[in-house]
Amino acid sequence: MKKIMLENGKEVSISDESYKALSDNVTDDFEVNNNVAIINGYKWVCELSNRKKVRTTVMKDGQVYVNQVFTDNSVFGSNCVFIKCEFGSYCEFGSYCEFDSYCEFGSSCKFDSNCKFCSGCEFGLDCEFDSSCKFDSYCEFSSGCKFCSCCEFGSNCKFCSNCEFGSYCEFCSSCKFDSNCKFGSYCEFGSYCEFCSSCKFDSYCEFGSNCKFGSNCKFDSNCKFGLDCEFDSNCKKQLPYWDETGKHNW
Repeated sequence: MKKIMLENGKEVSISDESYKALSDNVTDDFEVNNNVAIINGYKWVCELSNRKKVRTTVMKDGQVYVNQVFTDNSVFGSNCVFIKCEFGSYCEFGSYCEFDSYCEFGSSCKFDSNCKFCSGCEFGLDCEFDSSCKFDSYCEFSSGCKFCSCCEFGSNCKFCSNCEFGSYCEFCSSCKFDSNCKFGSYCEFGSYCEFCSSCKFDSYCEFGSNCKFGSNCKFDSNCKFGLDCEFDSNCKKQLPYWDETGKHNW
């Protein structure tokens, strides 16, 4: 019997004969056009027992990696595509890389600008992301991760404590942040986001409705708050700011 993972992530067991027939007829559908990584509705079947750890030491651009496990300190070039991959700690990635759903990363990984991540990716401690990276929904980040400006996040992402974000970052609804996170100016948040204690926000940040803030959060001037936002004790808003009642100057 062979244990395989289907395209939807489900694990099933099939006979050796069925596995051979299936693998002979299922093709990989991915490509790199003009040095830009593109994931098309790929089809892939892998035998789970065949996953071996690999280490890359040369930053090659425009590569496609499928169903691989990379060791610590692996390095990758720009415009690469990763499908159903796992990564150790201290890995480095070039710009414009694309990652399929549910990729897993160890601690202290570094990503250059304009990388894209599909839903459900998980990141270890102290990972660093350059500007304009994009994350789909349900991604999870351990504490101490750092993001440069203009990063975008889908809904229901989770961030542990002491994460830092540059200016003009955008977050969809229902994202959750642990304590002591810091945000640059002009960041935007969807509705129902939750923040634990002692988070800090620079000026001109905007929040959707029903956001919740733990104690001792601090907001610089010109922030805007949607309807029914909740603030725990000792939160401080610097004037002026806006809420459902209008502008507050004093």
